[in-house]
Amino acid sequence: MKILTVYTVATLILSTLTWPGIAGDLWTDDPGAYAHAEAEVFAPLFKALTEGDVSTIEGLLDADLFRQYRVLLEQNEEYPQYLRDYYRGATFEIQGIESDIDRYTADVQIRWPDGKRIPVRMSAKKPPE
Repeated sequence: MKILTVYTVATLILSTLTWPGIAGDLWTDDPGAYAHAEAEVFAPLFKALTEGDVSTIEGLLDADLFRQYRVLLEQNEEYPQYLRDYYRGATFEIQGIESDIDRYTADVQIRWPDGKRIPVRMSAKKPPE
């Protein structure tokens, strides 16, 4: 039951790391900003997911998402290992990045070594300038 709960919550985090009403596609609007978002926001997020680094994940969530998942991230001692196990061998391919006032949202294709693929939308707050 505990593993199912952790899986369900992890799935919910990926599902809610999205935000409706995103402004513009960075690839066409500003390729430099796209590269910056990819390197400075999403690459660290993907690395944190595969390494179970909840501190980095916490730092990339906006205040609302952090409040929503604070207990999971700070108090669930099994969650880092769950992330490492779940994302073991996974690769993340960004299909596009959109920008809003305070966050980036990316369409991402997650691929596992067994061929399984999942398209997700992930959002992360923009780093301070």
